[in-house]
Amino acid sequence: MDAEDSPEPWVVWTDDSGSSWFADSPLDEEHKNEEHKKIAWGNVDICGSSEAACGGCMGRKRKTIFGRDFDNVCGITFRFNNPNVDAVECMKELITIRKRDIEKNHYNNRIVLLDHEKWQDYELPFHYVSYNYYDVEINRSDKGFDVSFVKKPFDTPFEHLPNEYDKLFQPWWDDIKAWGIVENGRLVAAIETAVEEWSNRLKVTELWVDDNYRRKGIATALMDIAVQRAKEEKRRVLMLETQSRNEGAIDFYLNYGFTLIGFDACAYQNNDLDRKEVRMELGILL
Repeated sequence: MDAEDSPEPWVVWTDDSGSSWFADSPLDEEHKNEEHKKIAWGNVDICGSSEAACGGCMGRKRKTIFGRDFDNVCGITFRFNNPNVDAVECMKELITIRKRDIEKNHYNNRIVLLDHEKWQDYELPFHYVSYNYYDVEINRSDKGFDVSFVKKPFDTPFEHLPNEYDKLFQPWWDDIKAWGIVENGRLVAAIETAVEEWSNRLKVTELWVDDNYRRKGIATALMDIAVQRAKEEKRRVLMLETQSRNEGAIDFYLNYGFTLIGFDACAYQNNDLDRKEVRMELGILL
């Protein structure tokens, strides 16, 4: 039955009175639908704001909800009274986001420090499909150089197959530390970091998640560990390398908080610009 056709008044609420999830996570990068964000804000349950408020949830908390601060929020956070179709779609998004957060916490507990000797030379089968790429243009004028990165669609989707494997714990990196998730003896996700001592920067040298384990918050949980290491060691930057045609990776890094700090237009081949595979350096200043 459509929400708008419901013959009786109905109420839907979220029960997170024992959780700090909404309070601790602005989720701007997760919740991109601006209209649904406004709907969510309009249905934040403020204690005592109406006769329908429960009054006994130990609420009245200050919470950051999708980038906006609210005071006196009820423990249930959201209360949807007679939601229409748009509100139901908003609730579906909230469920998806919450499900991903639960999965992230689940896998957080399964992340382990990888033993150097055991996992050295382990091959990571990178695979991705991109529908868009960043077209890099470099133009020189009397006043200098103009450089642009413009997102454009591929004529046909580009698929990167794991023909050449990256390997863990390679000898050209210094002070390597890696973490991962191992399921039944098989590595299903990993992040590797190495120190660039002369510049006091920490580099993410590998970040990989098996196809069957993606969109579960694992990459975010792994990146959180890299950030933690960088801060504990007082590194001034966390940095990494990706390619201008790896759309999914770029989107993830930008949403996480990385920004463009440099590029190399001939890192892999002399025609990287034409191949749409320009090396992009992304970083977070700490």
